[in-house]
Amino acid sequence: MVVIVSLLPQAIVSLLKWNAVLRILDLFDNRSLGEAGAKAIAAALRENSSLTALVYSRTSAGMGGCSAIARTLREANNTLIRLDLSEN
Repeated sequence: MVVIVSLLPQAIVSLLKWNAVLRILDLFDNRSLGEAGAKAIAAALRENSSLTALVYSRTSAGMGGCSAIARTLREANNTLIRLDLSEN
């Protein structure tokens, strides 16, 4: 499992857009990412075709951030099969 503890949302987006090897991203308890980070990740997931699991729990994503990720999965991403948005 790959665990990234503290990255700026822009760095995470860049990682997701250009990395074709990363399969699991665990951002558990990174409350500083918040809704803006969730929306940025949602945008990056539109282009990412390698990530199969995302843990984005306890990140203060809020309803807007969780909705953005869900919308992306419904419309543009079919590789992510495990998603944890608990405690947001």
